[in-house]
Amino acid sequence: MNLSSLAHSIRERVHPWWEARNEREKRVLQLGSVMLALSVAVFGFALPLHERVIEMRDQLPRMAEQAAEAKKMSEFIQQHQHAAKPKGSLMAGVEQASKRWTVRKQLVHLRPVSREQGRQTLELQFQDVSYARFIRFLNAMVERGSEVLFLQLQAAPQAGFVHVRLKLAG
Repeated sequence: MNLSSLAHSIRERVHPWWEARNEREKRVLQLGSVMLALSVAVFGFALPLHERVIEMRDQLPRMAEQAAEAKKMSEFIQQHQHAAKPKGSLMAGVEQASKRWTVRKQLVHLRPVSREQGRQTLELQFQDVSYARFIRFLNAMVERGSEVLFLQLQAAPQAGFVHVRLKLAG
């Protein structure tokens, strides 16, 4: 059964039913179908879309603040990149700083990569970590003399949280 034969079959069944209605019933049914279509359009599409726009508008100042913090952090990292000699083991420094800034539970991947020129290198990955706490953690690592080799931030579904991939040397 193809689409045109299905439409023809429906028309054959509905037409006698429709013709059996008086003019007042037909107007009520027509008005009801228009109201149903408008209700679906408003409550199914327009209102959810409007709510999402409002939600995104509310997140915009926070995102601008985070971008400004990231820029400041980038400048800080560039200034302190080679300023301090690393203090102790990089792995121990990551453990200590992640516990201090309460981002340890969000640290889902911590892997030593290599030892080049006497420097230890680590790959770290954080899931759903508070942006503010991560910035404090990163600041602590840079202050202890660690060098940021790679940093990738991705917005998490919850406002104020990010997913992070990071490569540190120390």
